[in-house]
Amino acid sequence: MIKTKFKFKRNLSLILAILIVASLMPLGLPPAYITLLFLFYIYMTMANVFDLLSSYSGMLALGFHGFIGFGGYVTSIATTYWGFSALPSLLLSGALCALLALATSFLISKMRGLYFAVGTLVTAQILFYWFQSWTYVGGGYGMPVVSYVTLHGLYYISLAFALISIFTSYTLIRSRIGLRLKAIADDDLAASTYGIDVFKTKLLCWVISSIFAGFSGGLYFIYSNFISPGAAFSFYWTLSAIAAVAIGGRRTTLGPILGAFIVVLLRQTFLTLLPGLSALVYGILIIIVLFLFPHGIIGYIGTFLGKEKQK
Repeated sequence: MIKTKFKFKRNLSLILAILIVASLMPLGLPPAYITLLFLFYIYMTMANVFDLLSSYSGMLALGFHGFIGFGGYVTSIATTYWGFSALPSLLLSGALCALLALATSFLISKMRGLYFAVGTLVTAQILFYWFQSWTYVGGGYGMPVVSYVTLHGLYYISLAFALISIFTSYTLIRSRIGLRLKAIADDDLAASTYGIDVFKTKLLCWVISSIFAGFSGGLYFIYSNFISPGAAFSFYWTLSAIAAVAIGGRRTTLGPILGAFIVVLLRQTFLTLLPGLSALVYGILIIIVLFLFPHGIIGYIGTFLGKEKQK
């Protein structure tokens, strides 16, 4: 009991220290570094919920970028045409992404494995063609995004969403629902024979992931001040999430965070030096990491430390 209380207080102190440091960081940093941290928080949010979706619930959503693009467009329309401020427009994008997830829930009930992955990809492509032909948002040419939020404001909003996403997935995984998710990820047919409602459990993860993907898309396109179907519904977003989870480590709290940090550093480096090659580098890096560290960098560190303790 005393040990548990000590561990809780230690973790709480660590969390508070991180929050204080993260809150104060923009005050002494140049805009370039604030932008880097802002992007890191966005990618952290994406990677975290993608890990929840793919690793814990067994749903490899190759059309994950559909929610990012949809959320980006909802936020852009709300801020530019309807006069919403940044936070209400982001919350609206999360709510509508949740409705989109519910509307596409047939993918969960009717499809599994590769069929589900392809089904989500087709759904994202349908959304792409819809916005490409919608003249209200500029069609294929895209539209400027008008928002009066500052870079510091975006930083704090992205930090808040990243922390909420981590807290949500962490709490969910360590609850009874988390046990069901692990059973479903291993074998959903076997899980259903034990009385687990596979559809409802997967649907919960599907909706949660869609909400935070919508937040991420909305934040990014407010920052970029422009949105187009090609940028919003690019497979690059899904590939980035896959890369972050694979590099950092699946089914870990720190894995997607570390992976997101590496992906953002690579993104910014290659945008400057070799624009257009970041996707190729992600693919090569995923292959190398999976070959050398099948469980990701965090998984390798955990295994190494475990061996050291045994010596």
